[in-house]
Amino acid sequence: MACYPCNPTPHLPPGTEIIEPSIHHRRRGYHIFSGVPLLNCDDWGIVVLEPPTDLEQFVEDAALIHEFLNARGHHVRQITRSGMGAALVQFSDVVACDTAIDRSPFFVGDSILRVIHQNRGLNFGNCTFTHDVWLMMMNYPLQAWHVEKNRESVSEFGRFIVWNHDGSNRAHILDKIRVPDILEIPISHVLCENTDDQGHGQSWTVVNYILQSTLLGDASGDEDHLPPHGGNPHPFPNLPFGGIWNDATPEHDFAAPGQDDVAPAA
Repeated sequence: MACYPCNPTPHLPPGTEIIEPSIHHRRRGYHIFSGVPLLNCDDWGIVVLEPPTDLEQFVEDAALIHEFLNARGHHVRQITRSGMGAALVQFSDVVACDTAIDRSPFFVGDSILRVIHQNRGLNFGNCTFTHDVWLMMMNYPLQAWHVEKNRESVSEFGRFIVWNHDGSNRAHILDKIRVPDILEIPISHVLCENTDDQGHGQSWTVVNYILQSTLLGDASGDEDHLPPHGGNPHPFPNLPFGGIWNDATPEHDFAAPGQDDVAPAA
């Protein structure tokens, strides 16, 4: 997990506002993707302008970025707002994106324009999966005996690998999962379903038993430590974020709320 400043205010839908988290809010949570592969977005890049530009001029910045990159043969298909730079840019193809990244940085008057991979912004971090685990979930609800529901039920703490389906014994489900931290597997595991629009629901508590674990690699990834004394890991920025060059400063990277999310093509 990466800790970094974040300013959501310019992105709020009209008439909405942020409800500040209390000290009792959970500060870190996980969801582990599995099943359907993630989308291939290799034709997208984040554009960072240094020094950061004014909050109100996204449309002007987008037009400058579009004209500048197209003039140098890095053909742009679409430009939208980004929370990690001046803009999020979709190039005409992956080659155009990779070439722009490789030739970056560019000098635009007194400014520096950098292009980085869309999946290597300041929210990126490495995650090491340390163990393969055989997990037995006792008293798993029968109505959830489906591979996709099974996959969902472990996604908070592990990547679903395989269900050892045994229809002759429905007292438990036996899964093989891959986990970043074996200590995050709960003993008591509550599965919930929302049943109507009035907020009613139902839950089933299963008991998790680890039957076998196999060590895979390193003990942990490159996660940032949570701030002390219950601090917010994503505070509203007051000063430019002191990260490496591709860590955009979000406090300067937003347009005024209410403007179109996609800039018109130049």
